[in-house]
Amino acid sequence: NEPKDTPSNDKGEMFAGWRNVPGEILQIRSQGYNASKLKVSSPGELYECVAADVFESPSRYPDMAPRVQLPKTKFIDDDEGIVKTWRSPDIFIISIALPTDPPKIGRTSSDGGGYTVTMYFKMKDDTREILRRVTADGYDPSSEVIDDPQKSKVNAVRLLEEWVRRAPVDDKFQSRFKVVPNAHNLREIGLPGWISKYNGKPFLIKRPGVTGFLCSHPELSCVEYDITLHPFPYLAKQGICYMKDSYFKRVLVTFGFVIEGRADDELPECLIGLMQLCYPDPQYAIQAS
Repeated sequence: NEPKDTPSNDKGEMFAGWRNVPGEILQIRSQGYNASKLKVSSPGELYECVAADVFESPSRYPDMAPRVQLPKTKFIDDDEGIVKTWRSPDIFIISIALPTDPPKIGRTSSDGGGYTVTMYFKMKDDTREILRRVTADGYDPSSEVIDDPQKSKVNAVRLLEEWVRRAPVDDKFQSRFKVVPNAHNLREIGLPGWISKYNGKPFLIKRPGVTGFLCSHPELSCVEYDITLHPFPYLAKQGICYMKDSYFKRVLVTFGFVIEGRADDELPECLIGLMQLCYPDPQYAIQAS
């Protein structure tokens, strides 16, 4: 429950610590962002992180869904015999591959040794309820009664559904997937300025098939988006390698994920989901071998 709680499971086995945190701790684009450029606290999150793996491997492991036993899902409307009219998945898996092999000047790499953080997100019941409404025959967006537009998830749910439908065949739309990182204690641990200046800056995964890989498993009601930093520029990879031995186990960092909203009918944004790594000690990372 607290960042410094001992990260161990029911068997007493240690793991790289993580926990759930509320979406409100991260800033996203507001309703009216195009004019105001203002950001606001996310109105919650669309999915909840229910499991996570942190593992080390000599090469990247994409598409984790078929390799693991997925978390079971249960929703409050399961007994109502609902026929789905939406494509958004019950389980959304997001992986981030962090390279730790030292980079070489003038050479790029799409693979190599490193850590992978895999997060398993389950759809929240209120997200499911909104999906039922906005994908129903005859839905009229003007019929929505919204007290505070900045706290509404409706536009973000509609955008998520559009992304799930279009991203597999539209690279430009897939490239609206955005990572929102925020390390909370960089000054405390004394991280150099050339690394910490990038903290808190959202970034788009702009190169489908290079830095982002989308895998759909409709039979599992699962979508997976794998992000790899292996092809990232030299300085970014050098920063990760620099942090590996001295800083990983001392950092408290939150990763949030969102589909970038641009038009007003896509705003405010709302996080797909988020998860906080709590002083993740590399010695407790699962060894993929």
